[in-house]
Amino acid sequence: MAVMMASFDHGDGAIEDNDHIEDSIRNILYNQKSNKVLKESFLGELYIRGVVEPEEDSLVFQFDFDLYAYDCGAPDCYYNRFTFAIKWDQQKVEFPEEILVTDAQDGCIPGKTSKSRFKKLESNKTNILYYSSSAKQHLVIGSEASKVSYMMCFDGTAIDDIRLNNLIKLTQNPVEEENAPWRSTQIETIEYQLFLTE
Repeated sequence: MAVMMASFDHGDGAIEDNDHIEDSIRNILYNQKSNKVLKESFLGELYIRGVVEPEEDSLVFQFDFDLYAYDCGAPDCYYNRFTFAIKWDQQKVEFPEEILVTDAQDGCIPGKTSKSRFKKLESNKTNILYYSSSAKQHLVIGSEASKVSYMMCFDGTAIDDIRLNNLIKLTQNPVEEENAPWRSTQIETIEYQLFLTE
């Protein structure tokens, strides 16, 4: 399916707004997804973007962190691919107290893979916060209603460094660039045509 992403002149000088085009493409993607429960859940946006996929009795998450600073927004030449799964009864999405995350680093750096256990620290209606003491990382999973990104990783942190009540402050006013959370082009982009398949 090909979609033109420029503004469209309809002959009468009217130009269709790019936001309207993106909304239309998002609706196409939404309708292509078959699992109604998942589409209408906390994870609806991540499902549309291909970050989470249902498999029998589990939900499998896979995404690349490829934005490591607040710069132009172009992905870096390397990435950390996070993969994990949670049990799912096909009805309700519930995040467990612990997840096992595989981190596969690759790109323009030597590849390596590690596994870390992340324990749930806290959650609210819009975000879930996990922490791995071995990786020294906080993983934030957010919903569409979240005021921060859908998915972020704070690297090199101590357990008390990040809490849900200080997320907005930390993401909007990072003290130093090296403290910026890892983010994902797949999750951050507003260009829904990237997720269309033929």
